[in-house]
Amino acid sequence: MSRKLHQALKAWMDLERRGPDLQAEEALRQMFLRLPELPLPAGFADRVLARSGLTAPAGASAIPPLALRLAIGLCLALVGASVVLLPATLRTAADLLQAVSWIEVGTTALIGFTQRLVEGLAVWRTLSDIGEILATALDSRMVIAALTSSALLSAGAFRMLYGLMTQDRSSRYAATV
Repeated sequence: MSRKLHQALKAWMDLERRGPDLQAEEALRQMFLRLPELPLPAGFADRVLARSGLTAPAGASAIPPLALRLAIGLCLALVGASVVLLPATLRTAADLLQAVSWIEVGTTALIGFTQRLVEGLAVWRTLSDIGEILATALDSRMVIAALTSSALLSAGAFRMLYGLMTQDRSSRYAATV
């Protein structure tokens, strides 16, 4: 490491420890500027892309096939036609909205909102009743003891089953399959 690069690194680390963020960022930038520029060997980017799995298969062309080019051209033509037809469509939609009174639209929206709110409150009430029933049942010490013993018994049974499954496991049958 060159002397100037070492000094830039030391200055950056000192500023990082002390805390002025802007000065530390500037020192880091200066350190990066002092790094030597090494030329990359030929084909370096291709090897990186190949290793990451981002390359096209051998023989694949960068130019898309004719069918793909035609589909892209058709999509662009449709976008152009829709841009031409957009003002007329918006004018028609605006005329329809003027025919319907805004009060009617607002009233319909408010009615729909309140109906969804009532449905949501009904669901909330049902869930609240279920929670109240569960809380009442779990208030009993006998119920908690029964649930705890069932959980421990289940955990023990699963552990025993796991032990039985792994006890006879072997790879000798893998060759015949």
